[in-house]
Amino acid sequence: MKTAINQWAFPGDMPATKAITLAKQFGFDAFEVCVDMTGPVPLAASEQDIVAIRRHAEAAGVALTSVASGVGWTLPMTSPDRQVRERGKE
Repeated sequence: MKTAINQWAFPGDMPATKAITLAKQFGFDAFEVCVDMTGPVPLAASEQDIVAIRRHAEAAGVALTSVASGVGWTLPMTSPDRQVRERGKE
């Protein structure tokens, strides 16, 4: 069994690579990356940004086991506002 920690356990402005390094130092084997509208890993992150996070995790010996997202809280599919629902689908 691997012990894992979610990126939201770290300060919101902390880069994923720094949080992964700390997770390893704290004894975690795995890390859950968090994607949101503007961060910690923003939706606008480039493929190069995402690859850099993966490579950093591999070098640190930390598995990236899952991805969490807060987008559903910002743009819920249950919103009474059709525009909000459409943006959520997007």
